Amino acid sequence: MGLDSLLAAELCCRLKLDSYDLLDQESVLSIVDLLLNQQEPARRADLPAVSEQGAESWLPVSEGQKALWVLEQQCEDGSALNITRALRLSGPFAPQAFRSAVVRLVERHESLRTIFFLEDGQIVRSVLAEPQIDIAESWPENLNDNELLDDLSRQGSQPFNLGRLPLFRIRILHWEKDLLLLFSIHHIIADLWSLGIVFDELRRFYASELSGIFPEPAPLTPTYSEYVKWQEQLLAGSEGERLYAFWQSRIKPFSVSLELPFDHYSALTVHRPAGCYRFSLEPEVLERLSSLGRRRGSSLFSTLLAAFTALLARLTGQTEILVWCPTHGRTRDEFSSIVGYFTNLVAVPTDVSSTMSFESLVDQVDGTVVQARKNAALPFARLAERLFSGDSTKLSRLCQVVFALQRTPREDWRGIELLDIEATSSLLDFGSSTAETLALPAYRTQT
Repeated sequence: MGLDSLLAAELCCRLKLDSYDLLDQESVLSIVDLLLNQQEPARRADLPAVSEQGAESWLPVSEGQKALWVLEQQCEDGSALNITRALRLSGPFAPQAFRSAVVRLVERHESLRTIFFLEDGQIVRSVLAEPQIDIAESWPENLNDNELLDDLSRQGSQPFNLGRLPLFRIRILHWEKDLLLLFSIHHIIADLWSLGIVFDELRRFYASELSGIFPEPAPLTPTYSEYVKWQEQLLAGSEGERLYAFWQSRIKPFSVSLELPFDHYSALTVHRPAGCYRFSLEPEVLERLSSLGRRRGSSLFSTLLAAFTALLARLTGQTEILVWCPTHGRTRDEFSSIVGYFTNLVAVPTDVSSTMSFESLVDQVDGTVVQARKNAALPFARLAERLFSGDSTKLSRLCQVVFALQRTPREDWRGIELLDIEATSSLLDFGSSTAETLALPAYRTQT
């Protein structure tokens, strides 16, 4: 299992295993043995316990949210951090039951009731008690398919005001014989894992409203505020220092930026959406890669990352290749049911020799990936702040390339990963209706 681990994280949560322990296992049998011998859910003794959050009028933000706030200020159009997804529904639809389901969802998750502002020069947040929802219906006319998708993209790209609720909105469009649902949420309160939670619980609440049966959902423990408090305690203690020393020792040797053969170089400020180039691997190629990974005891993620690293080495002529990879950031199973921004970036540095076999490269990358996941609790924003002392030029030179492999975490979340911009469509159940995911034009919205 590599840094593609939405699936790995889901396995940890279902088995009540700590991801650190899971990564140390070499086979399914060793995982079974670990499960049979554990007395209680695994914990690392040096991690501070999650404690109760006080009742201040404002609350601290996570390190990841601090970084997104800064990025938001650099975006000219204010929509670069919008996450937009669209569904086409077939079958009966009950607007009032749907609205009630949304209210229950917002009441349950504090992130969906959170605003952000500056207090004495510090970025803080406030969780409001009363849920506020933004659901609007429209009946567009005289639009063909492409014009409709453009209209959805434009609506999804409307900016949010971080200081005003809600930062999550839904649009219901009645178009010809179809009913379309457009979901927009700001990245500062949600990540890809959170989207799975939102859709999963919204479907359950909607079905409950239709049936009139209201089972009590499992309590959310801890809350996102408690996660932020836990993160503060971790970074302020010896574990935070250990994590920084680990990453400093691995990143500092890679002080030379990659000399990629770009046609032109972009400015550091974010001023326009990037392009997207999609291609597919032939099934036989994918199977050969998977087979190679199995022989080397590595994940498909590590095998693909090794191939990508080899490509970068060939393009640049350099032997020290630094690639960054996003992780789900939910390093404890208690965080698995919370809507919020947990995503983190970790570095995978690799020394590529011209005489090295590809199998040896896979082994090196896989070992580095495992160590990166074990030490993924240090937020990228905190690492960058200490390592580069706020010098954005140094940061941009070293953080040039990001590699990710996304997969759907659960069977009952099927279709969620296919809600990405320009993805193909798929079907999923939504109460008494069937929902088909729609692919929106990439030039209008961001993922």
